[in-house]
Amino acid sequence: MAKYHISIEILSTEQACATFNFLNAERRCIAGALIPPMTLRVTEDDVVLSKQRHKRLYETSDDEIY
Repeated sequence: MAKYHISIEILSTEQACATFNFLNAERRCIAGALIPPMTLRVTEDDVVLSKQRHKRLYETSDDEIY
């Protein structure tokens, strides 16, 4: 694998997602195999942010429609 400049890392799901997004933002060629965690830690902030994103996603201005 070193011959082809391919590296493998074993990370927690949270770290793997963050690393994947970081490398993707740098436009690197990447792939990932993720195993979802058995439990998720959801905070009140997560719920609020999710609702805000959902609201923005479905808001449209008149300029966007025409």
